[in-house]
Amino acid sequence: MKKMILFLLLFCTVIISQNQKFVIEKKYEFEISARGVKSFDIEIPANAKKIRAKIYNHTAMMNLKIIGPNNDVLSKNSTWSNLSNWKKPIKCSVGIVNNKRQHPGLWKIKIEGSVHKNDIKKINSIKGILLIEIETVGNPIKQKPTSLLPVEKIFEFEIGARNSKFFEINVPKNAKRIEAKIVNHTEMINLKIIGPNNDVLSKNSTWSNLSNWKKPIKCSVGIVNNKRQHPGLWKIKIEGSVHINNVKNVNKISGKLIVKIK
Repeated sequence: MKKMILFLLLFCTVIISQNQKFVIEKKYEFEISARGVKSFDIEIPANAKKIRAKIYNHTAMMNLKIIGPNNDVLSKNSTWSNLSNWKKPIKCSVGIVNNKRQHPGLWKIKIEGSVHKNDIKKINSIKGILLIEIETVGNPIKQKPTSLLPVEKIFEFEIGARNSKFFEINVPKNAKRIEAKIVNHTEMINLKIIGPNNDVLSKNSTWSNLSNWKKPIKCSVGIVNNKRQHPGLWKIKIEGSVHINNVKNVNKISGKLIVKIK
């Protein structure tokens, strides 16, 4: 999977009244690589009844997924299902109910580039617009916002011996702290927390204790209202730290990244 070359360009939220129903709209312009991936965190309020996602004006074939609060893929669609008609909008929808998989909370919309491997060299990027609609009952503006904290996100990862990977984390306004931890890693590795202005605010490495590198690696940063640590889009970076003499013997590093926002 190639690295995403650009992320969120435009965000807007509109609330439309339909009698006693209200629809919260979120619109994103995006640009990713030919086989890139981008996820959008979506807060689903307690009075929500349905979530819909649509991609349109896309310049190449794509996949679309709605992922529930427990990281289950609840709906998906793809332009691969009709190659001759891939320019039409791609749509997904899920009802919001009070069960383990579909309850209100932090959901994700995931978009994936699906350019055929034979055409990847010809296509540098895919552009498009993602429209998300959250159908609610009762005016969401009049209701007290529900706190979604603490939030825990778990990512399984696999990288090369000296490669790196970024994970984007949306830190809300009421957050006080972000914590990152790597566990079950199969080789030595580095961990960094990067703030909304791309400053490295915390870092740790297994290189600091070679005989003990299998233990979890931890980093944490307080969220405050200054230029470097304010709420917004943060990143977690993991880097393979296999010694240069051993790179030929190690094909990949796998592990689990756990991110908590409190």
